[in-house]
Amino acid sequence: MLKQCSFLCLICLALTVCPPLFSSPFPPDDRDARVAEIRTMERVLLFFVNEERSRRSLRPFTFDGTLRLVALRHSRKMAGENRLSHDFPSYPELDSRLASSGVCFTASGENVSRGSDCTMRVIHEALMNSPNHRANILSSKFEEIGIGIEMKGKAIYVTQVFADLFHPKTSLEMENELYAGIRYNSRMNIPVNPSDNNPFQALCRSLASRYALDESPEDLTSSYPEDSITLIRFFQLDLQIIYTLVTTIKRWQSNPWGLGVAFERSVRHPGGIFALALFMKNSK
Repeated sequence: MLKQCSFLCLICLALTVCPPLFSSPFPPDDRDARVAEIRTMERVLLFFVNEERSRRSLRPFTFDGTLRLVALRHSRKMAGENRLSHDFPSYPELDSRLASSGVCFTASGENVSRGSDCTMRVIHEALMNSPNHRANILSSKFEEIGIGIEMKGKAIYVTQVFADLFHPKTSLEMENELYAGIRYNSRMNIPVNPSDNNPFQALCRSLASRYALDESPEDLTSSYPEDSITLIRFFQLDLQIIYTLVTTIKRWQSNPWGLGVAFERSVRHPGGIFALALFMKNSK
């Protein structure tokens, strides 16, 4: 997660899920118009951001509604506190807020800005004139963005949340995909449903889960000194993972083996990560 802080004249900027923390200051009849105005401001700011990226041959950000809600709630938090910040007492950091929203991500960042009776162009230019905020806007690590704006009096609170989102398959789907890749690349006679009646399946899934939750390989393998255990963390399956498994299986081909996959969120990977465990039993 990337975050920085800076302050500019009438515009304050900062870089880095909770419910609204204050009631609307607008009469009911004015609220709908104000909401429509805010949504227009968010779209204008998104246009400016993607215009900057397009000028530099960078892929435009994809707008994400969940990221917008995370951003909006943070803007409301700042407005309720009358303060520009990423951090408040007993308030979760960005990665925790994203994880609580249910999204899975490999990278995250946040820009925060506060203006007084100014246009989105002014706020955007102030962000682009700040090196750290500019870096988030032009980063190649992020694919999605959410922008949330809250107004309180003449004050405009803006939060931009950036992320690289992914949509994980289920652990069983990933296991089946791994088995299919092993079968194809090894030309081995592996059953269509190799997990059926496999005595090592539960062990492999448990090892994979614990590895995804940041346990060390040494701790996980110490109880099996005579056997071979391969542990891999990954966000997306690739051929290198398949080749590693195929090489290990062929080396221990005459021995019984099992494979398990788990998906977990951890301190190191709050956005979620897959882990696999390949267990090769030493039958000699």
